[in-house]
Amino acid sequence: MTSSKRGEADYAATERFLAAVRPPMRASSLILPSGGHNFNTWNRELPQALPWLAQQLTVD
Repeated sequence: MTSSKRGEADYAATERFLAAVRPPMRASSLILPSGGHNFNTWNRELPQALPWLAQQLTVD
C-alpha cells in the first residue's frame, strides 16, 4: 500500500487496513510524509516500489 501522511484523503483508512492485516495475509507499505495523487508522488514511490515488486515475482 502507498499513501502519504499529508495530501491523501485515504491515509487513515490505509493505516486501519494495515493494522487489520493478520497472518497468513501480508501487506507492505510505503508511507510518504507528504504527497497526493499526482505524478510527482508516483516518481518518489516508483524507485522503491519497482524493486519490491520484482522480488515478489516468481517463475514456476
